[in-house]
Amino acid sequence: MAIAKSIPLSEAETLAVGMNHVTLGEIWAGRSEVPHGFQQVMRYHHEPSCMLPESMNMEMRAMIAVVQLADLVCESRAIGRGGDLGIVSSELWRALRLREEGWSNQFETIKQEIEAAREIFGFPKENVKGMQPIRNLMPKGERELVPGRQKTVVNAARGRVIPFPPRNESEVEMQKKPSTKKLTILVVEDHGSLCEMLSLYFMRYGYHVRTADNGETALEILSNEEIDLVLLDLMLPRLDGFAVLKELREKPKGSTPYIIVVSAGASARDRNKVLELGANEYMPKPFHLMRLLERIQTVEKYLL
Repeated sequence: MAIAKSIPLSEAETLAVGMNHVTLGEIWAGRSEVPHGFQQVMRYHHEPSCMLPESMNMEMRAMIAVVQLADLVCESRAIGRGGDLGIVSSELWRALRLREEGWSNQFETIKQEIEAAREIFGFPKENVKGMQPIRNLMPKGERELVPGRQKTVVNAARGRVIPFPPRNESEVEMQKKPSTKKLTILVVEDHGSLCEMLSLYFMRYGYHVRTADNGETALEILSNEEIDLVLLDLMLPRLDGFAVLKELREKPKGSTPYIIVVSAGASARDRNKVLELGANEYMPKPFHLMRLLERIQTVEKYLL
């Protein structure tokens, strides 16, 4: 359904079963007496580390990070052919003290195993000739995740993050009212592959996308073109994100676009600072493309 209608997977889930998989999982876990730890993973597996409860222990944070990494790897490598396109953040690998380059062979083997099992779940069986069984999936030296290794996750800063507003209408109703106009989005990101991925993803959903890999180019585009929404990284060459926000603050009120700062490693002080400088929201990296798209679609209803 998601592919046929070109909509995010969460919307397709809601249209198919009345709710997304996170909500469904919480209801099922509550009724089935699932262990508390498993309930926590189901509830928070799409949340960045800075949004986890402060009371959550180190082991649980590590488990959630493992599930997030596995989820994003499966999506980025089309393992299981499910989900939306995900970005696998290098920070998530580092937080778990893992090295992506040591897992390539294991990923391929896992993919073959899943393809071989498709028939069990009612999908056509693919040709998996020559498939080898899984052995020693975790590279030597990474066979255990001990709590002592998780300081990076536990000590992550808890910045101010604007939450999604409550939805007052169902996903079905949203689909009945398609917008005749789409937003023009400026992606300001100096990481080339990430910038390209974001551009292609948003264009797939009908948005007009402009890109800039530094603060000076971003300001030039904003001066000469009509931009509705800006996704702004903070760590940029020439002019950083803070300087861009300061420059935009000098413009007449009402002439600036909606600004979502998307950045990693910012302190709580920096996160509050960008909001004081005029940014509308702050979203930490790593993030899930589907979540960012949902946020943009919510904002779109108020901008158009």
